[in-house]
Order: sequence, then structure tokens, then C-alpha cells
Amino acid sequence: MKELEDYNWFPEFLRSEQSEFIGQMAIKSGIYHPLINRLKISDKIPEKLFDLCAGSGIPGQYIFEKTGKFETLTLSDKYPVNVDVKEKVTYISESSDVLTMTYNKDHCYIMLNAFHHFNEEEQNHILKNCEIAGAKLIVVEILEPSILCFVKILLTGTLGVLLLTPFICKMSWKKFIFTYLIPLNCLTITIDGLISVLKSKSVKQFKKQFTKIPHIEVERLNTLAGPSIVIEL
Repeated sequence: MKELEDYNWFPEFLRSEQSEFIGQMAIKSGIYHPLINRLKISDKIPEKLFDLCAGSGIPGQYIFEKTGKFETLTLSDKYPVNVDVKEKVTYISESSDVLTMTYNKDHCYIMLNAFHHFNEEEQNHILKNCEIAGAKLIVVEILEPSILCFVKILLTGTLGVLLLTPFICKMSWKKFIFTYLIPLNCLTITIDGLISVLKSKSVKQFKKQFTKIPHIEVERLNTLAGPSIVIEL
């Protein structure tokens, strides 16, 4: 089972609109604040931040700005989109597949709300590759396999998109048409969100999965927007 945005045929403009809305919702909700606080106090952490599966790049740039401790930020994605990048930020324009890329111990890698796009074997593969390279990796999952999370995502993808888009996203004629006249944005965001919840895992499930991979910490952190699961290598 895959999200629509993980298929090659999925329209680029819908992927861009979807990643922008989700990115803006995430930073407006404050759900990444525990990660920001963790990065601020982390010792001996590489000064180059690298965002895997960055999507819109909005959360990655927000974290880069709020932590204030990294020299540079690199954004990458298998399906990169056109976004405005700030000073000291680079968005790799070529497709970057986390399953085949080479990791560098000079970078601090983050993966925000994207780990569930991979199956268990692929997740372990990513962690193993980082471990072999001696690279720092912090994964944040903001979804859990629960009825409450399912309902929250259902409401966010429907009423949330309709009510909040004009206030948190840059409006354009294309966004207006495919949000309000032909609501494809609502449909695709809702479908992918619900699939993501079904593919998500609990802290207990992650800990059981990683029993054979050393040096991994899994923690559930609570925020006003809901819980987040942090996996740190």
C-alpha cells in the first residue's frame, strides 16, 4: 500500500500543493518543537543539517532557522519540488532516493513525517546505512495507528484544507481551482493522510522492530498538537 504521492504518475502540481499544506500545518501546530529543543541542546552534533524526503522543505527550513546552530541545510527528495529557499539552504534539484544514497558522517540527517512511506525492510536498510557511515539520523513521525489520529487526519484533509488554505499557504489560481472548484487537493491530502495513519507504528512496534539494531533510541513526545515519535541513531 503506497501513498498517491509515491507514484511516478502522480501530478507534480498536486504533490507540490499537498507537501506545502502539510508542511505549513506541521510548523503552525508546533509539533516539531520537541525536535528543535533536542537539537539545540545536543552536543557534538554535525554542523551541516540534511533533510531527507524534504517535500516542500518548509519544516526543514523552519527547524534550521529556529535551532540556529547549523551552518548549512541541504534539502532532498525523490520527487523534488520548486520552493523558495533561504540563505545557507540548498535544495538538490535531482531526485535523491534515501535507499540508494551515500550517507556522510559530517551531516546530521533528519527525516520529518516520511518514515512511514517505507516498509519495515526499507526502514531498517536506511538505519543500517546511516549506522555503517557513522552518520547521525533523527526521524520524527507525527502519526500513530489510533482512531483519534485517523479522525484528526480525516478532518484536517477535508475541513482543514478548505478553511485553512487561504491563511497558511500562498494562494494562486491553480490552488483556488483545485481546492474549491474541483477539490482534488482535499481528496489527495485526505487519501494520503489516511493511508499514512494505517502505515504508521507505535513506539512499542518501533522498539520491537529495532531490537537487532544497536544505538537506537525511540521516544514518544507530547505536544499540544498531539504526540510525535522520535527515533534517534
